[in-house]
Amino acid sequence: MLDGFAVNILARDQEQISNQFARALSDKWDQVKTSVGHAEAPLISGAMAHFECAPYAIYEGGDHVFFVVRVVRHATRSETAAPLIFFRGRYRDRVDETQREPTWPLPIHY
Repeated sequence: MLDGFAVNILARDQEQISNQFARALSDKWDQVKTSVGHAEAPLISGAMAHFECAPYAIYEGGDHVFFVVRVVRHATRSETAAPLIFFRGRYRDRVDETQREPTWPLPIHY
């Protein structure tokens, strides 16, 4: 079992890092600036947030394995940063649904 690991929440301006990790490269961490976190886990510089975790329990469930962790430390950017969101095959921006313009024609069934 790992001693610890980090969850890095990328910011909207870090799309290139997300793409680098999505490609089949030999060294995904090449040229990614990091610092060392809990249990020597890499913290990506400029990330929107970091969650440094320690293992708590592991549960098997069919063909899955569930890891339960304890958050040891967390940090966020001091300025307001938009999160990097990848949904339905593309990057998207966070939008308040109450302010979104309707898409025409409306999907109304008669």
